[in-house]
Amino acid sequence: MRSQLFLLAIMTAVAAPAFAQLGPAGVPGAPGLVSTTPAPVEPAAPPPKESVKNEPPPKVPAACAKSKNVKQCTARLEARRKAKAACKQKADAEYKQCVSDYLNRGKK
Repeated sequence: MRSQLFLLAIMTAVAAPAFAQLGPAGVPGAPGLVSTTPAPVEPAAPPPKESVKNEPPPKVPAACAKSKNVKQCTARLEARRKAKAACKQKADAEYKQCVSDYLNRGKK
């Protein structure tokens, strides 16, 4: 009886660690098949540039630099410049009325 218990104890001691040591993909008892160094990581590629290098950015008037809608601001400044040119020969009150009429002519 003692020899059977001794034999059972030795078999359990030898077999238990083999179940605990799982190797790659769950293969028991196969440590060392996979390298412990991490896989090389490639750096991310930079995003492609869409603009042409030789083309300068469009000039924005200083008054429109902080505007949310630069195109609308630029169009408004251009309309005001044309109104001033059209009404430059008029005097104070007539000038203001002329500019106002020039700018508001398409809104009604």
